[in-house]
This record gives sequence, C-alpha cells and structure tokens, in this order.
Amino acid sequence: MTQKQVEGKLRFYLQKYFGHDSFQEGQKEIIEDVLAGHDVLGILRTGSGKSLCYQLPAKMLSGTTIVISPLISLMVDQVRQVRAFHYKEAIAFHSFQNKPERAQAMNNMHRYKLVYVSPELLLQKGFIRKLKNIKISLIVIDEAHCISQWGYDFRPDYLRLSSVIDMANRPPVLALTGTATPEVQEDIKEKLNRPAMKEHIYPMDRENISLVIHEVDGEEADKRNTLASVIDQYAKPTIVYFSSRQMTEDVASFLSERIKNRKIAHYHGGMDNMDRLKIQQQFMKGQLDVICCTSAFGMGINKNDIRLIVHYHMPAQMESFIQEIGRAGRDGKDSVSLLLYKKGDEHVPLHIIENELPTKKEISLAINQLYLLHETKQALPKADEKI
Repeated sequence: MTQKQVEGKLRFYLQKYFGHDSFQEGQKEIIEDVLAGHDVLGILRTGSGKSLCYQLPAKMLSGTTIVISPLISLMVDQVRQVRAFHYKEAIAFHSFQNKPERAQAMNNMHRYKLVYVSPELLLQKGFIRKLKNIKISLIVIDEAHCISQWGYDFRPDYLRLSSVIDMANRPPVLALTGTATPEVQEDIKEKLNRPAMKEHIYPMDRENISLVIHEVDGEEADKRNTLASVIDQYAKPTIVYFSSRQMTEDVASFLSERIKNRKIAHYHGGMDNMDRLKIQQQFMKGQLDVICCTSAFGMGINKNDIRLIVHYHMPAQMESFIQEIGRAGRDGKDSVSLLLYKKGDEHVPLHIIENELPTKKEISLAINQLYLLHETKQALPKADEKI
C-alpha cells in the first residue's frame, strides 16, 4: 500500500468510526509508526486524544490489539465510547464480569479488534494461554507512566509486562502517557525491554487553562470557606483534589451542607469498586457537579466540559499535578486550575515523600539479607565438585 493510500484510509476510518475530519497534534505521526510495525513511545498532553492512537490502528490491523489499562472504570468507559461510534469489536475484561460471561468472551477473543485488560488479569495463566493462540497485532500500555509510578510497590505486575509480550510472540508495543520525565521515559523502555522505541514527545502546555495560586490566611476553616465560596460562584463541573482520603469525605460533607444547589460526592481508592464506578459515571453524565477526590479519580476521564480543577493540598509530584489539571477544558474552552495554599501546606507532600523512603532499619535489614545470600552462594559446592 502506498503512502497516499495509507493516508486516504486513515482519513476514511477517522471520519467513519470517530467522527473527526482531522488529526490532533501527534496522532497521525504515532499511528503511521504503529502501522509500520514500530515500537512507539508517545507522550501527548492530557486531553489530546491518546486513545485514538491505538483505536484507529486496531481497526486497520488484521489481528487483535491488546490494551493494558490501569482502571476498570477507564476500560469500561472507553469501550462504551468506541461502541457508540459503530465500533462494536471491543471488549473489556475485568472483575465485574461473572465467570460464564468472561469464559464466553475468552473463547471469542479472536473476534475482537480491541481487548482491554488490567495487568493483573493479563498475567493470569488462562489469559496467557489464550494470547498464545490468537494473532496479536499490537500491545498497548495505556497510562504507561504507571510502570514507574506503581510498578515498584503498589502494582508490581506492571514490571512483568515484558515477559507477557515475549510469550505473545513479541508484537509491536505502543506505550502512551500524558506526562513522563526523561527518567520515566527511559524506565518505561527499560522495563518493557524495548530500548529502540520510536519517540513522539510533545509539549504539555494547555493555553486554555489558567493557573492560579490563592494564599489563604488563618486556619483550616478559612480554606474550607474559601473553597465553598469559589464552588458556589463557579457553577461548572469541578474536581477538587486532596492528599487524604478522610479529607475527601469531610470536605464533601461540608460542601453539601453549605451549598444546597450543587450535587457533590467524594471518591477515593478505599471505596468499593462498584461505588467508584457509579460516581464516575454520574459525573460523566452530569448528574454530579463536584467530585472531592484523591488522585485515584480522573485517569482517562474524557469529559469535555470540566471547567475548574482545585488542589486543596499541594501535590507531591509535578507529573501528577500536570495530569490532574489537564482534565479541565478538553473542549478547548477557557478553564481554571486553582491551588489553595496556606502556610505550612508544603509539609504534607514532604511527609508523603519521606514515608515512601525506607527507614535505616529497613535498609540495614535488606543489606544483611543480601550479605547472607552472598555468603550462602559462596558456600555452595560448584557443579563439578563432589559433596
């Protein structure tokens, strides 16, 4: 197929299945490299349509595209969106499925063009066996920064993805994220064992989002009152981020009592999966106005009319801050990022960072264990020695 024919087919699929007349920045370049069979690392600013970079190639490639996604709500939402555009060959495997439903879907996996799955489910023996028996054209790691952010402690299966890729006959790999420092980029390539990935890295700036820092004088009550005043005046879809699960609940309750004309809910990782999915869907459909949440909320949220992102606490990571504010104004209209600051707030992220570091006791224990392993290995007889 000539380059002109490829471009013509891209435009045809773009219009037919996604309703767009043109590509956003970076999409076409990434898609062309994917279709050429290259391993690709794509970093596109939040809200720039990263999912199209694999959903469109999946339609054009002959086999199945496996999308490794971190959240059930994200997978379910993306399947719902593509099916709405007459793209029916998509399915998500997740813990909400009953066993007969999952077994039937597994038996018919070869019929799907897009298969979404979590890293934990992907690494189950039954799923791996199935992967070996179908033609996989592409493996996608969506929100690829999770390899570095979560792989080392929270979700270690992210560090085992390269072994699954090898067992699936090493198809091309597409790693996508909205933010990744140069160190994280190298970590992604190293952990996927794909050092020669073609890189498409684009600026993260979103000119339609105004960045505001408001210093609050006084006690915690002053910060809550300031937040309530802003939300009361700014009657738009809003996300308020906190560093504490308990604070999401406390402040959501405070705001609900204070502002009667807004529908407010809280969301954090300690809640039941069904409750979290319900809240996300209600927010997407406009049934909730304000979400008070931890960083567990928002990954992959494709709601165009979010106008206000508030950080009640200072984020511990710049990458998280950029991703979170990038959920505003995806339709290109003016939106606001507001950081509420009072003196001493910087101690919260510093405390979180310090708690992630090992203690002297833990370091000493690890060193002693390594020393014992070394001594044990030295004491073992060599293969050609007689015992």
